[in-house]
Parts: sequence; C-alpha cells; structure tokens
Amino acid sequence: MTIHICHHPDCKVPVPPKMLACQKHWFALPRPLRAAVWAAYRPGQEVDKRPSDEYLAVILEVMEFWRNA
Repeated sequence: MTIHICHHPDCKVPVPPKMLACQKHWFALPRPLRAAVWAAYRPGQEVDKRPSDEYLAVILEVMEFWRNA
C-alpha cells in the first residue's frame, strides 16, 4: 500500500489519495484555485494514475502559488 501525502513542498501529512493537500495547505489556496482543482479532477484518476492535461495544468498553478506564498 502506497502512502499518499500532501503535495505542498514542505508537508509530509498523509491524505487520502483523491486529495491534493492536507486541510491546512488546501485552505491556504485561494478559493478560485481550489475550485479549479475540483473542476479539473476526474473521479478515479488517483486509481488509474491518468490525470487530465487540464488537471496537471492546474496543479502547476497550485505549486507556483505555494512556492510564492
């Protein structure tokens, strides 16, 4: 079993596989960015490991936000 952790660069908190981040880092994101993540998310992508290009583009925005926060 693989442990999934928060994607914030400085965090190691375990989260469910369908979640991008722990509660602290998720709610630190601006609401429009959180909405964009959910809009691009496809149920089951964490199982088949095939996120869409749109999802990956939003995740790049999230990572950029976290790096500059």
